Formats: sequence, C-alpha cells, structure tokens
Amino acid sequence: MNDQISALKDDISFMRSLAQAGQGGPISGGAFLVAAGGIYGAACLAQWAGLHHLAGLEPSVTQWSFLAATAVWLVIWIALVAAQKKRALSGAAGANRSFAIGWSAVGAAIMVNVAAVWIAAFKTGDYGLFNTLASSGLAFYGAAWLVCGAAARKRWMVITGGGSFVLSIGLALLINDTAELLGFAFALVAVLVLPGLHMMRQAARA
Repeated sequence: MNDQISALKDDISFMRSLAQAGQGGPISGGAFLVAAGGIYGAACLAQWAGLHHLAGLEPSVTQWSFLAATAVWLVIWIALVAAQKKRALSGAAGANRSFAIGWSAVGAAIMVNVAAVWIAAFKTGDYGLFNTLASSGLAFYGAAWLVCGAAARKRWMVITGGGSFVLSIGLALLINDTAELLGFAFALVAVLVLPGLHMMRQAARA
C-alpha cells in the first residue's frame, strides 16, 4: 500500500511539474469538453424523448443515439485536434500537456470499461449492465478533474472532480429508470460543458 501511495504521489508530482512549467497561461482543451458534453448530452435527451414518444421520436430510432453521437464526436474531435495544432497557446505548454495526459488516460479507461461491459452483458445476457456506464463514466471524469486540479493547483477543478463523484452516486440511485438519462444529460453539462466554457473564456482572454 505504501508503494502504491508513493507511486501516486510521484505521478502527481510529475504532472504538477508539467503544469508549473506553464502556470502563467490558460489551459486549452475546453472546446473538447464542451463538444463531448453537448453531443452526448443531446444523445441522452434524444433517447429519453424516444422512450416517452415525444417530439415524434420512437425508441427504435433513438436507441442508436449514442452510436450516432460517437460518430459525430469522432469527426469533431479530429477537427478540434487539427485546429489546436495550428493555434498553440504560449506560456501554458506544461499545463496543457498535463491536462491532455489526464484526459487522454481517462478517455482510454472509459473505452476499455465500455468494451468490458459489452462483453459481460453479452456473456451473461444481463443487458441492464449497460445502465451502469453513465455512473462509471462520471467517476472517471471525477478522477480526471482531481488529477488535473492537483497538477495545475486549480481549486475549481478539484471541486468539479468532487461534484462528478457525487453525481456518479446520484445516477446509481436512478439506474433502470428513464430519469437516469435526464440526470446524465444534466451531469454532462455540469462537469464538461460549463467547465469547458470557462476554460474557453480564459483562453480567449489570452
């Protein structure tokens, strides 16, 4: 246990040194968070509307909303990466790198978790396991915010991370209820869209 704690401290110290190298400038990447939160939040609302036969939508169509959202997200992600390469923010290279490392690791973890849940669902026939993805995803987001907040020494990121954990537990209480979709949409706005907009404003001022 002591070795694990020591290794975690070393990892955070490494990311903090990267962040401190460019602590004077803003952190980019807000557009990625806004896009991801907005796209998947819209998918949640579309699926919820389909389940309740609202706005002319049907479950047979909206059940594919998350796959469609992923396709749209990949296209936008590629465009944002290309745009970011053309517009580097001076004075914040270290902070941007630590932010990118943290969120890239979380993105990989989420994809592995999704794959693992799919495998478990098909093997056991318990497709209700898919309903755990929203709660676990928010827990991963919380981890990313806590690590980035500790590295960059930004309290609002740490607070956002704590909020992500609280929302993760809240969604677990809504599991197997269509209200979980509305809760997840709200959570995505709270922990991705709003923080992303804040980061974009800071970058624009620079």
